[in-house]
Amino acid sequence: MSKNFIEMMWRRTRLLLDVLSHGYNLIFTDTDVMWLRSPFSRLSNNESFDMQISEDSNSVGKPFINTGFNHVRSNNKTISLFQKWYDMRLDSPGMKEQDVLKKLLGTGFFEELGVTVGFLNTTEFSGFCQDSSIVGVVTTVHARCCRHIPAKVSDPFPCS
Repeated sequence: MSKNFIEMMWRRTRLLLDVLSHGYNLIFTDTDVMWLRSPFSRLSNNESFDMQISEDSNSVGKPFINTGFNHVRSNNKTISLFQKWYDMRLDSPGMKEQDVLKKLLGTGFFEELGVTVGFLNTTEFSGFCQDSSIVGVVTTVHARCCRHIPAKVSDPFPCS
């Protein structure tokens, strides 16, 4: 990943922190995520989830998160999480924000803050690199398996 891309992703994290700090809940989606139907009915109404985030795969045990689609409730816990996440960029030169969040997830910091996370089902929040057996429930499709912008623009299907 280029230095400019990594800097842009960290600026995005800072923007999301600012939105949360102003008391707004948010849904964030990358530009390479296509909405096939409204995701609002597919997101959990469970008020105990502070954050719902997409995954690259349905792995058992340790989620392989993807920051390309997420829903975050504004509260002191998520604001603290996003602040810590953003601050970690200083100790993580050359790392994408997504990789730093994965690292943070593995340290127990989420539990320390009491942040509860829901991981979005890859059947409903899918990607080009995964065939969905139940097409009628696919809500979003992410070009996440295409690693570079030219591949996403020219033809995302060979990326899978």
